[in-house]
Amino acid sequence: MKQEPLRLTIFISIIVCIFAIIVSIFILNDEQLPKETQIQVINNQEFILDKSAKHNYLIVGVDGKFGFARDNGEIFDEQLYDVLSVADYGLYYFKKATVQGFLDAELNEIFSTEETINSNVSENFVIYSSNNKKGFINITNGEKIKADYDVAYDFSEGFAAVQIGKATGFINTKGELVIPCQYSNNAMYQFKSGKCNVMTGSLEEGNLCAFYIDTEGNKLFDLDFDYCMPFSDERAFVSKNAEWYIIDSEGNKVGENTFGPYEKTAPAVFKEEKAIVVKDGKYGVIDTDGNYTVEPEYDYMSEITEGGIVFKQNGLFGYMNIGGSIMITPRYESLSSFKNGLAVFSQDHKYGVIDRAATVVVNAEHENISIMDNGLIKIQTTDNKFYYLNKYGQTVYKSTENQ
Repeated sequence: MKQEPLRLTIFISIIVCIFAIIVSIFILNDEQLPKETQIQVINNQEFILDKSAKHNYLIVGVDGKFGFARDNGEIFDEQLYDVLSVADYGLYYFKKATVQGFLDAELNEIFSTEETINSNVSENFVIYSSNNKKGFINITNGEKIKADYDVAYDFSEGFAAVQIGKATGFINTKGELVIPCQYSNNAMYQFKSGKCNVMTGSLEEGNLCAFYIDTEGNKLFDLDFDYCMPFSDERAFVSKNAEWYIIDSEGNKVGENTFGPYEKTAPAVFKEEKAIVVKDGKYGVIDTDGNYTVEPEYDYMSEITEGGIVFKQNGLFGYMNIGGSIMITPRYESLSSFKNGLAVFSQDHKYGVIDRAATVVVNAEHENISIMDNGLIKIQTTDNKFYYLNKYGQTVYKSTENQ
């Protein structure tokens, strides 16, 4: 009779041991599970959906850390970030220890995460990487589109091209694969005016075929091309039998002119209802009816910016307005497109800055100059320092280290 308490004690001990082992297993497994990566939306207000929105503040570096200064050179007190750079929509990308994210135009932190993200934003989304796969995070609400893709591209008109293996398809903003991965990877696809240029086949196999689809993946126009470009201004450049021509939004040929050949480039898209074209190795300008507004007689033309075009003739660069009137006669070794009324030029392999009247703002005596979107001029020095000038050539900030 005295053995019953002993048996009960042994039984209880066994039960306790089993329970302890089970708890230990759960704890161990929980420790081995990946923790949910931090994603924080700090300010849910929409930022300005203007890709070219200007950045009002200067990025400056002090003692290996980065912060901001106003455009008059006044430095903010704290240098908080390991990395700072400008992004579209007037945003700033930052990295601080293991956290990355974005600041809005007024330097409010609007999104941060411990995920590995791209340094830019497209239509509220940033691309992130996980286990060598790509996905998206919505920076306005923190919601994820799972990283299931080998390659991911920016959103355009609510769709993003994604790649699985050697095939490309499209997802929507909900992360749904609405157009299966079935197109070749010979181009970066983006929807414009509800249409997207896509390709099947491959150049190596000699069966490359280009055409347009709508947002449901339906083929448009029932036309095949050798190559085709994105739509802009309801026009697109297409190529058939080594000749480029223009079609309208219904797939009809526009005008009688053909263009090319293009050896290492493709036709530019329409901008301000004009497009730069090449004909027999010379550059000119056409309107949306396909007619020349500037005859193809130049050695080179840049893209259209701020209503003007940089061109090259007889080995030197000049500048014309969009109508073809010469504003600056060819005189420079090189000339950048104008930004905020300023352009970088070179003479004797040194760089300076001019305005639209060809007045020299900064003498050509520097190794590296760039024009910022807020109109300031950034000059990199030979000792890896930099400084900012205003549009009058006056210094507003000098660095103590490289940026």
